[in-house]
Amino acid sequence: MPIIELVDNMPGLIRPHCVKSIEVFETGSVEKASKNFNIPFLARLPIERKVAKKEDKGTVLLELLENNMEWQKNFEYFVNAVEKILEEK
Repeated sequence: MPIIELVDNMPGLIRPHCVKSIEVFETGSVEKASKNFNIPFLARLPIERKVAKKEDKGTVLLELLENNMEWQKNFEYFVNAVEKILEEK
């Protein structure tokens, strides 16, 4: 299976009180791999508490996509980019 793009999944977490991301792990390794292997870097999806709670309950994420969250913007960008790539192939 070809690798179409790279996503940095859960590199940190979003603080609920100020919506800023805290880097939990060393950053830059996915971007470095992207450059080294000539694979496009697509998005960074930090842990978002609201998303994690919904996932734990098995709830569909669509209801969260109405909120204006950084995670949501990155996730939508990711989904749209993958759809576009798959349509082109």
